[in-house]
Amino acid sequence: MKKKMFTLWMTGFFLLLTTLGAAAQNSGTTGPLNWNYDAGTKTLTITGTGDMPDFANADAQPWKDVRNEIEKVKIEAGVKSVGAYAFRNSAVLTSVTLPAGVQTIGEAAFNDCVALTSVTLPEGLTTIGKYVFSGCSALTSITLPGSVTAIGEQALGNCTALTDITVGWATPLDIDANVFHPSVTLQNIKLHVPAGRTKAYRGKDVWKTFGKITDGTITNSPLGATQTWWEYDDATRTLTVGGTGAMPDFADFNDQPWKDLREKKIKTVVIEAGVTSIGNRAFTGCDVLTSVTLPESGLETIGEIAFMGCEKLPSITLPKSVTTIKEQAFYSCYALGGVTVGWTEAGSIPNLPASAISYPNGKVLHVPAGTAEIYKAKDEWKKFFIMDGKTAGGNLSTGLHWAYDDETKTLSITGAGEIPNYNHNALMDRPWNAFMNKVRTLTLAEGVTKIGERAFASFQVLPSITLPKSVATIGEKAFENCHKLTDVTVPWTDNNIPIPHEQAFGLPGLVLHVPAGTVETYKTKDVWKRFFIMDGKTAGGDLSTGLHWEFNNETKTLSFTGQGEIPEYNNFEDRPWYAPWEKVQTVTLGEGVTKIGKQALRELKKMTSVTLPKSVTEIGEMAFAFSKSLTNFTVAWKDAGSIPNIQANVFDDVTLSDVTLYVPEGMADTYKAKNVWKDFDIQETPPILSAALTDAAPMASAAGSTKQIKVQGNKKWKATIPAAAQAWLEFAGGDGKTIVSESPDTMLTVKAKNANGITAARTAMLDFVFEDGSSPATPVTVAVTQAAFSPTFSVTPATLTFTFDGEDKALTVTANQPWTAQCDASWITLSATSGTGNGTITVTAPAYEDEQPRTANIFFVSGALKETVTVTQNPKPGPAFVALDYTELTLPAGASQRLVVTAYPKDADINRDVKWYSSNNDIATVSRDGTVSALAPGRADITVVANVGGQQTACRVRVVPAEQMVSVTSGGDNTLRLALVAPSDADFTLSFDVDLPEGFALDAKKTAPDASLAAGYAVTVTGKRVEMKPNGLRSGGTMEKRNLLTFACTAAPGTSKGSYKAALRNFTFTPTAGYALQNITVPFTFTHTVANQTIDGLRVYAAGGALHLTLPKAETVHIYNVVGSLVRTMNASAGDHVLPLSSGVYVVRVGERVTKILIK
Repeated sequence: MKKKMFTLWMTGFFLLLTTLGAAAQNSGTTGPLNWNYDAGTKTLTITGTGDMPDFANADAQPWKDVRNEIEKVKIEAGVKSVGAYAFRNSAVLTSVTLPAGVQTIGEAAFNDCVALTSVTLPEGLTTIGKYVFSGCSALTSITLPGSVTAIGEQALGNCTALTDITVGWATPLDIDANVFHPSVTLQNIKLHVPAGRTKAYRGKDVWKTFGKITDGTITNSPLGATQTWWEYDDATRTLTVGGTGAMPDFADFNDQPWKDLREKKIKTVVIEAGVTSIGNRAFTGCDVLTSVTLPESGLETIGEIAFMGCEKLPSITLPKSVTTIKEQAFYSCYALGGVTVGWTEAGSIPNLPASAISYPNGKVLHVPAGTAEIYKAKDEWKKFFIMDGKTAGGNLSTGLHWAYDDETKTLSITGAGEIPNYNHNALMDRPWNAFMNKVRTLTLAEGVTKIGERAFASFQVLPSITLPKSVATIGEKAFENCHKLTDVTVPWTDNNIPIPHEQAFGLPGLVLHVPAGTVETYKTKDVWKRFFIMDGKTAGGDLSTGLHWEFNNETKTLSFTGQGEIPEYNNFEDRPWYAPWEKVQTVTLGEGVTKIGKQALRELKKMTSVTLPKSVTEIGEMAFAFSKSLTNFTVAWKDAGSIPNIQANVFDDVTLSDVTLYVPEGMADTYKAKNVWKDFDIQETPPILSAALTDAAPMASAAGSTKQIKVQGNKKWKATIPAAAQAWLEFAGGDGKTIVSESPDTMLTVKAKNANGITAARTAMLDFVFEDGSSPATPVTVAVTQAAFSPTFSVTPATLTFTFDGEDKALTVTANQPWTAQCDASWITLSATSGTGNGTITVTAPAYEDEQPRTANIFFVSGALKETVTVTQNPKPGPAFVALDYTELTLPAGASQRLVVTAYPKDADINRDVKWYSSNNDIATVSRDGTVSALAPGRADITVVANVGGQQTACRVRVVPAEQMVSVTSGGDNTLRLALVAPSDADFTLSFDVDLPEGFALDAKKTAPDASLAAGYAVTVTGKRVEMKPNGLRSGGTMEKRNLLTFACTAAPGTSKGSYKAALRNFTFTPTAGYALQNITVPFTFTHTVANQTIDGLRVYAAGGALHLTLPKAETVHIYNVVGSLVRTMNASAGDHVLPLSSGVYVVRVGERVTKILIK
């Protein structure tokens, strides 16, 4: 018994020791770190500061005894590394989290952790050793931080479950191919890279082997076994193909890897440099493709049917590197209007199969400058309309000219005449037929009278047309099949409106823009009445259901307001808004719309956005069918019961997964449970808030000035006046400092509490947030500025004039700051000499007896601004009298001159009872208006009597023969002066012939206006004819004899001095006012002095075959012949000398005087 008891005791003791020993192995230290294993949570936690030691193998792990129990490893902050083999062979380990600060993971640290599914690696980690995760066959994804600079061999080998790897390097890290060796098929793994770096990784060794490379938006995938790849950017709807070498061919277009994007997504295709061939059927059927970019070099082949059926592709540029274009490469690209090529030599132009491009004779081929003739000699290429510049054009047989500008895509028709008819079989004969897929603007000039049959049929991209007033005929199918045509603008305003052929346009469905006020007129006109007629930016009407609809052509918005239903339409062409169906981009329904009827908003092809109110309870069949551009659909129903149940065909032919459905906050899951609605891309409507001043002008500087702020959003909001601005700015409402909206959309008023008294503007920044205090995604701030104080100051009038007997007059002061006034004369009295703003001052002048006027100045000052008012007081007037402008007047017989009478003082009334008298009516008469007519030579007095105190005055008139008006007198040095009794208050023209004796002639160089007229007149001399004409108008007021011009005459050599008779003939004087002289003769006598005879007492002349000298003093005389040789020198005394010379011309120098003489 005792032995048995001992045995039991020993057994218990052994078990106790075993248990105590096991508990001791659940924690411990390793290097500077502590470790602890929690058996309850199966978590191993490592703490402390420093590096974890490396372990020689798995058996060296301090936690090896619990290794196969550990499910989670948690390493806390402070640990800088994970040692080699630290957790190798942890068979049930599923999750590892490494903290920031860990920089190194040692060799094989997690090798063969076959249950590991989750690893969190920190930013800051730099080294992942070899074999670290090798054999982690349950690991499906891993994120490699951008801080990692080295990854060891086989670090991720045998991770056979991997499907996703995320990396953080903007520039791909250089790694060895065996990082994923063995047994990891990279083609089955998606690589997640930083935004915009897909191409960088696709071009990098090892990384480029991954099946898909994505940045979250764009996914890059290899193209079969080739070295090419493709990626699609949904934001820009761009498909890019890159890499090196040839793309694969596709046996069927449904083999395209992008087939699901083909019909409604891909708008742009970019082939990058490096791609040498576009595969067969590569982009067949991309029916919304509008742009293709090919590399400038390297691309050699465009495969069969490569772009066939790309119906919206408008143009293509083929690079010079292309050598092969295969069958049907661009077949059925119906919108293709232009092909641009770069080959410049005939031998480099590739053969173009007949089926490669449909209907080349309806397309433009843009070729390099100077190469047109080369292409015209090439089969198939020659079928295009070939252009080697930007413009083309020509003349029509009807007198019109056409021109096409490829830069602006404009076709212009100018001149006067008709655009011919073109029947169905002759469309190719239209000279502009090649541009029908390119013309976006059609300009018809005034003068075009007819648009012929099918003239512009099938202009596929023409959106609008404006017709000139001259058009009287629009032929059958003139604009048939213009599928983009939405707007026609006409100019006719009267009832004489030409009626087009009933099939001229594709009706209904077009908007007709007419002159203001003519809508009702066009509604009565055949054909035109079938248009949707507008005479402004908006049009609309009332529905029988109580709603009002309106289309805004500027914003392209169709809106419905009021209470009621949008009706059902069995034929959607019956909708009153059918015409702008190609234009509507946004549809908005106001609160109160309860139903959207069948087909009500069907096939609004450009509609991108729809907003429905919560009042809508029913949506009919096909209501939004075929709205293929729809991207945003916003609804307001906030509970499941109010969400309408709709049939799938409401959105027939709309890919709902491509449409974002914005729902109220917290309602996403509710909509995801609703049929049809669940098929949308459902997102909660983001909080929206915007605020802006209704106009940009600053608030006026005056107190009480206001500004309006338009606030819009979908949640209530609040705003506060900043504390620094509360002294001068307030809200018009609430407590003036803070305002909380009652509804999301509000017009808010802010008001200036006081005037801005400084010369600088002041501004308050108002921040708008949501009612709960949260901020919108983009901060909303409105700057409210009060204009600077701008001093204004003016005093009117600027002058005051007082009468001699004294009076009061007012001055108006306009000012926005204080001012003062001061006068510099004691005889002026001011009612006020200062003020603080606008006001009126009375200025008083006393009676004044002096004979001269007196003046004064009133000086006003307002801050830096100054004004001066000039004051004048007129003297007491003297006795009244009258005066004539002439007191003596000389007139030629037959002439007339009006006398002007003036009364003094100036303001005396002389317009009544003025009487004129002549003392001798046989000599001169006077008319009632003072015109004096000269009748015969003699004298007469013309007297005027006025009613100014019975005053009278007279003018003595002398009448003489016309020739006596003119005199010619000698001016010395053989010059003559012409004088004339003439009015000086008018300009004139003067001409005459000068008859001179034989041997004399006019000297043009010495003929000129008198010095007093030189600036205003020009004189010309032609033979014996002299003319004098004015350059400008002079002023004056007398009739006087004055010098008009000087003329001179020259005499033949040897002419002796003496008196000669001459005459002015055909003398004509024509002033702009006063009398005129016509064709009179004026004889005169002049004295001729021999040229150079005397100069200061010195006489040098020839006579009797000898040189005659009279010297006032002794002189040395030099005589030269005509060629300049010295003939003789003599020292002559004072007095007369005679020196015989042989015949000829001599030059005689006496002192400094030189004279030329002729010896006969």
